[in-house]
Amino acid sequence: MKAEIEFFRVLSMFGIIYFHSGYQHFKFVAYGGLVFFTVTAVFFYLQSDKKVNINRYIIPWSFWFLFYAIFSYLVNGYVFHNETNIFTMVFASPSLHLWFVPFISILFLFFGFFPYIFFNKLIGLFSCWFSIFLIVTYSQWDTSELTLPLAQYFHIIPAVLIAISFYSYTYNNDKYIMVSLFLLYGIVFLLIIFNNSNYAITYFFGLLPCLYLLKSKFIISKDSFLFKVSSSTFGVYFVHIFMFSFFRYFGLEGLFLLLSVFVCSYIGVFFSRRILPHKVTTFLFG
Repeated sequence: MKAEIEFFRVLSMFGIIYFHSGYQHFKFVAYGGLVFFTVTAVFFYLQSDKKVNINRYIIPWSFWFLFYAIFSYLVNGYVFHNETNIFTMVFASPSLHLWFVPFISILFLFFGFFPYIFFNKLIGLFSCWFSIFLIVTYSQWDTSELTLPLAQYFHIIPAVLIAISFYSYTYNNDKYIMVSLFLLYGIVFLLIIFNNSNYAITYFFGLLPCLYLLKSKFIISKDSFLFKVSSSTFGVYFVHIFMFSFFRYFGLEGLFLLLSVFVCSYIGVFFSRRILPHKVTTFLFG
C-alpha cells in the first residue's frame, strides 16, 4: 500500500470527526476527508478483482445499526424521530453517519455488474467532465433539502466520478484524462477564489492528497505501524459518534473533546483488533 494514502486516510478520518464535532471554523475543509475517503475507496475497489465481499461492510454496519438503535432508545427514549420515513430508517440508520456503508455497498454491487466498462478511456473522460459540471453547477442542484440520506448521496457523487477518472488514467495512462484531471483541480480552485464556494472548498482539500494515487513510490508493508493504524479507520468510523456521547457525558468540550474522540477511538479499535479474535473484529469493524 502507498504510505501517503495510508497517512491521509487517518487524516481524513480526523477531518470527518472534526466535522461531526460541531466546530464551525474550517468545517468545509475538514469535510474534505469524506471526499478523500470516497475517492480512495472507489479507486482501490476498481483496482481490485471486483470480488470484494460486500458482507465485510454490511455485517459490521448491521451490528452498529443495532447498537445505535439501542443506544438511542436508552438515551432519548426512541430509536427514530416520529417524522423519520422508512427510507431514512433503512439507509441512514439510527445514527446518520452510518449512511456511507449502504451507499458504498450499493455502488460496489453496481460496479460488479459492469466490471469492464471502467477500462474505457471515454468513461474516464466523461466521468471527469461530468464531475466538473456537477461541482460548477452545485448551487443549481443543491440537494440539502432532500430526505436523508439522499442529500449525502448526491453530495458525494462527484467524488465517485473522480475516482473512476483516476482509475481510468492509471489503467490507460491517457494524456487527455490527465489534462482533464488537472483542469478539474484548477476549476475547483477558481470556484474557491471567485465564488467562495464551500462545496468547492470541500472538494479541493479532499482531492489534493488524491494526487498520490497517480504518483507514489513509497510502498509500506502491511506489518508497518502506519498501516496497522490506518487499518483501524473503518472501525473508528463506526465508533466515533458513540465516543462523542461518552466524553460529552463527562463534560468534555471543545478541542479537548475532539482530540479525545479521535485518539481514543483509534486506540480502542487498534488494540481491539490485536486482542480480540479475528472473527470478532471482522464482525465489529469489517
